[in-house]
Amino acid sequence: MLPRAKRYARSRGVSLSSLIEDALREMADPDRPSFTAKWRGRFVPSEKGDERYRALAAFVAWHTAANFFYLVRPMRGAESARDFFVELTGFVSVAPADTESLRYAASLALPDLEGAMQVAAARACGAQYIATRNVKDFKKSPVPARTPAELVEELG
Repeated sequence: MLPRAKRYARSRGVSLSSLIEDALREMADPDRPSFTAKWRGRFVPSEKGDERYRALAAFVAWHTAANFFYLVRPMRGAESARDFFVELTGFVSVAPADTESLRYAASLALPDLEGAMQVAAARACGAQYIATRNVKDFKKSPVPARTPAELVEELG
C-alpha cells in the first residue's frame, strides 16, 4: 500500500508526508465531511494473523487518543471524533498501558512525562520506532524516534 500511496502523492506533486499532514488538517476543518464519511470503506483492516499486520503494525498510546479527541471535539463534535477512533482501531491498535508502564515512564530522563509515556507505550507493544514531529525530545529514549516522513521513506 505504501508504494501506491507514494505514487499517488507524487502524481499530485507533493510528498507523502505532506499529503498526510494535509489530510489531518482537512479532518479537523469543521466545514469538511468527517473522516468516517470521507474514508469509509477505503481502508481494509487486516487480521492479526495476517503477515501484513505483523510487518506494518501500528499502535497509538492510550493517552494520545484522549489528547487527540479533546483537540478535535471542539472543531468536529464529539460524535465525529468518536467515529474517527472507531474507524482508526480497524488498522491501528492501542498500546497496552498499566501501572508498571507509568512507573517506567517516570523513571526515564526525558524532558516531559507525556514523551516518557509515549516511550513506555512503545516499549509495551514492542515498537521499533516512535513516530513524532518532535524528535529532539526523544534523544535519550531507548526506543528511537523518527519523523513520519523518515518512517515513510524507510518503509517505502
